[in-house]
Amino acid sequence: MLLVDKPGAAQTYFWIGNVGVAIDYADRAALDIANTVYGGRLTSMLNTELRVKSGLTYGARSSLLRPSRPGSVAISSFTPTATTVEAIDMALGVHGQLRDTGIGAEMLVSAKNYVLGQFPTRLETAAQLARLFARAETFALGPSYINEYGAAIAATDAEALAAVIVEVYPPLKSLVFVLLGDAELIRESIGKYGPVTELAITEPRFRP
Repeated sequence: MLLVDKPGAAQTYFWIGNVGVAIDYADRAALDIANTVYGGRLTSMLNTELRVKSGLTYGARSSLLRPSRPGSVAISSFTPTATTVEAIDMALGVHGQLRDTGIGAEMLVSAKNYVLGQFPTRLETAAQLARLFARAETFALGPSYINEYGAAIAATDAEALAAVIVEVYPPLKSLVFVLLGDAELIRESIGKYGPVTELAITEPRFRP
């Protein structure tokens, strides 16, 4: 756990995750569906629990950074200092639920429709097409990266989704934490998640 100390901060910002996958990950479609349900839209699992139901934050999401080498998979959110542990515990609970119970059939259909509905809107302008073609060329992805994406989304079933979730989203014991907040007020309580490395926000480049 890395704690970046910002004295007087009214909120704690937190990121929880680990190493993810690269841009050429074979089950991209299933992963996009899983991430949409988990934390990629307003009605996602994370946002529903942390924002809609509990009011602990204005937003919670899961992000997938997929460069040429394995990038990161992470939960990100923020909450008032006083509810730091409550919000993190809730996020971890949602993460455990995703891995343990997966995504139901109704939610799978909803997410597939959502992803398929969003995809064409990214292909409307010359600039959008240029970015997509440049991305495919830069990473040697081939025409199938674009042309076969819709069919891959439509073909994704519960079994493929479950396999991707277990493979990409780390178990709780493998998660690492980065927090930015008032260390004096949260230092002791966050120690339950593991050993803490602490840095001042004024520390150059935030290196321990």
